[in-house]
Amino acid sequence: MAKQPARGRKTPAKPKAAKAKVEKVIEAEVVETPIVAEPEVEEATPTPEPDVVIEAVPETPVLEPQSSGSVMPAILGGVVAGAIGFGAAYFLLPKPDTTLPAMVKSQSVEIAGLRDQIAAIPAPDFSAIPAPDFSAIEAAQVEAT
Repeated sequence: MAKQPARGRKTPAKPKAAKAKVEKVIEAEVVETPIVAEPEVEEATPTPEPDVVIEAVPETPVLEPQSSGSVMPAILGGVVAGAIGFGAAYFLLPKPDTTLPAMVKSQSVEIAGLRDQIAAIPAPDFSAIPAPDFSAIEAAQVEAT
């Protein structure tokens, strides 16, 4: 990529060299023309262009970062950041419910009592209920086949 001049900086004008045109001449017929005296014309003197002043732009020195030569500031910063994060989480997040173990113990006592009540219920006696008579259904099946 070409370098471009800085802003506000003017580049000096470069003289343009005239390029000579080369033409091919194909056999031409020589024709004599009468010579006529031309009036003398004074050549116009070119007006000199004003000199372009190039302003010197002071170079700003490039400062290189100074290295401290130690890792301790980075480590200390990490420890402080960790402490701040832990403190924020400890004080801002909700506290755990400490009554949970007591609730679990009381519910386990209730569950044990309910199991004892279920075990104390007597099993129903189905001997008093007569067995159903399926003989009519069985006979209908035999006739259908």
